[in-house]
Amino acid sequence: MAVKLINNDDSNTFLVKGDAMFKVLKALVFWLVVVPVVVLFLLGFTTSLFSPAVQRAMDTARQANNAAHQEESQRQAIVRALDYDKSITQQVQGSVSFSDALEYLLGGDSLNSEYTINYVRNLKRVPLDGCPSDFQAAYRQHILAWELRDKTKIKATWMDILASVRLHGVEYPGR
Repeated sequence: MAVKLINNDDSNTFLVKGDAMFKVLKALVFWLVVVPVVVLFLLGFTTSLFSPAVQRAMDTARQANNAAHQEESQRQAIVRALDYDKSITQQVQGSVSFSDALEYLLGGDSLNSEYTINYVRNLKRVPLDGCPSDFQAAYRQHILAWELRDKTKIKATWMDILASVRLHGVEYPGR
C-alpha cells in the first residue's frame, strides 16, 4: 500500500492517510521504546530497573541456580572418579571377587608387590578434580592405605569414600 501525503495548506505539515498512520506510530514505538529496552537488557542494565527487594530475590535465585549447578558438577566428577577406579580394579580383579583380588594384591611375593605398586600408581591417576573436598580427602586416605598395604585401612577408607558418595547424593552400584 502506498502512503499518500496530503498537504492541506501552504505550510510544511503533511497528513498521513489510513493505515499508514498506524504503521508510522508502530515504527515510532518500536524505535523509541522497544529498541532502547532491548539495548539496556543486552548491556546488563536491567537490574537497575528493579527495586532492591526484587534485585535481592533475583540474586538469591541466581545463587541457588549456581549452587545447584556446582552440586551437579561435583556429582558428575565423583562418578567419573569412581568409574576410573572401577576400571582399574576390574583390570586387576578380573573375574575373582574383590576380597580375593585384595588378598592377591597384598600377598607376600614380589610379583604381587609389583601388581600392588602398579595398582597404587593407577589409583593416583584417578581424576579427582571437580570432586568435593571431603571425597578427595577420603580417596587420598584410601590411596595411602594401599601404599601402606593395610587391609583394615583399605576397607575402612573405602567405606569413607562410599559415605562421601552417599552424602553428595550419588547413586553408585559399587565395584
